[in-house]
Amino acid sequence: GVVGGLHMAYADDQTDYVKVTFKNDLFDKNVGGALYAKKVAELTINSSVFSMNEQVAGKNGGAITSIDSGLIIDYTTFANNTIAKGKGSGGQLYVYSNFSDQRAASVSHVSFFGKQNLTGDGGTVYFDAAGTFSETCTDRAQGMLGYSTTGLKADFIPLTDVDVLKDSAARNGGYLYLGGGANATIARCHVHDNTAHRDGGAFYVTDASKLYLDSVFLRDNKARRGGGAFVGGKSGKQSSPTSNTYDFEDAGGTQGWDTGVDYNP
Repeated sequence: GVVGGLHMAYADDQTDYVKVTFKNDLFDKNVGGALYAKKVAELTINSSVFSMNEQVAGKNGGAITSIDSGLIIDYTTFANNTIAKGKGSGGQLYVYSNFSDQRAASVSHVSFFGKQNLTGDGGTVYFDAAGTFSETCTDRAQGMLGYSTTGLKADFIPLTDVDVLKDSAARNGGYLYLGGGANATIARCHVHDNTAHRDGGAFYVTDASKLYLDSVFLRDNKARRGGGAFVGGKSGKQSSPTSNTYDFEDAGGTQGWDTGVDYNP
């Protein structure tokens, strides 16, 4: 069975879709992940915190697993969620969809903290679904119970040097695995010390997905191919990276590591 903080799903033949909203909630130290959703029509998470949740080995998503669901996450903080023994994908967030009738997934105004070392893909985030992912490091997510920051609201306070994308490792996409035709924007971030055991030290982009990096500095990320980012193709589709400021710093290139960008259609 499925264990964790909350499990939601509906039967394949059910016509009355499930709709759920979480706001100002704290998911803390749940085993089996904090939230599992499968074929949920609308799942909205706003101004919440997911802290120190652990998924069981062999499953995906340390905090949230969303499969074929209309997921919307906004102003939410993820702190130190992971997968037992590193055996899985999406150390903090796992989003997957192959369900044509679902609404597009949307993740924005989020912050992620904590180290990852996974055998699967997407050390911190695995996003393989139609939709958008956005993380702006100088705009901290709305938090609660000690995670005191603000998002882009009326009381927005700009913060600097408080959020970096680092210390995340996986098979492909040390920090982020992006597929399914999704669009992702990473803005005003310092991305460093992420590792892919195969491709895409920080970012792995495939399946006609698009990654936009705006004023991003990448350094000391490592992979066999594409230490900073690996952009590949799958099933005849082509992925594309776009950047406003796309900086890379060579990490030395030792032990066969690649520390730049690799494009492999």
